[in-house]
Amino acid sequence: MAWWRPVTALNLGSAGVPADAHWRSLFGTPPHPDYPSGHAADCATGAHLLEGVFGSSHGTVAYSAVDLWAPTTRRFLTFAAVAGECAESRVWAGAHFRAAHEEGRRLGAVVARRTLESVPPLAR
Repeated sequence: MAWWRPVTALNLGSAGVPADAHWRSLFGTPPHPDYPSGHAADCATGAHLLEGVFGSSHGTVAYSAVDLWAPTTRRFLTFAAVAGECAESRVWAGAHFRAAHEEGRRLGAVVARRTLESVPPLAR
């Protein structure tokens, strides 16, 4: 089943929302279906793996991003909080619907759990 992206739904109108042919997301959306969000899956997988190896009570997590304007560092209390904001950014930017975001996070958790189950505890 193919899922359209927010830009298509808003440009054409959907579910009682009037069409707005001029609406654009904050960045270009990829040329593949919306569901599930690969970005959310990647973020969730990484967070769950890091928590599986380092635990969840390790202190503040600093994430530094370099963009066109200036480097920015954000601080989070957990790896899950980093992954949550990372995945949410795709919804905020208009690239994904919430359902795609939630399914991506669910898939990421499954991938991480299966990965951690297959790695011997002494190797972690």
